[in-house]
Amino acid sequence: MPMLVMAGRYDRVDPPLYSRQYEEFAPQAEFGMLEKSGHNFFLEEIPAMVRALRAFLAEAPVSP
Repeated sequence: MPMLVMAGRYDRVDPPLYSRQYEEFAPQAEFGMLEKSGHNFFLEEIPAMVRALRAFLAEAPVSP
């Protein structure tokens, strides 16, 4: 199953190091780093988050 894992570079609650572990545990996971935000990247970098999400969804397979 496709999976998008995103993290803010300066997240002190859930450091990006932990989010990157998904690449090991779920090889199909795609990782995205938002360079100018912390834990609330979805509020701090809305345009970048939306671009990453749209790109991911555009590539996701559609099931019948």
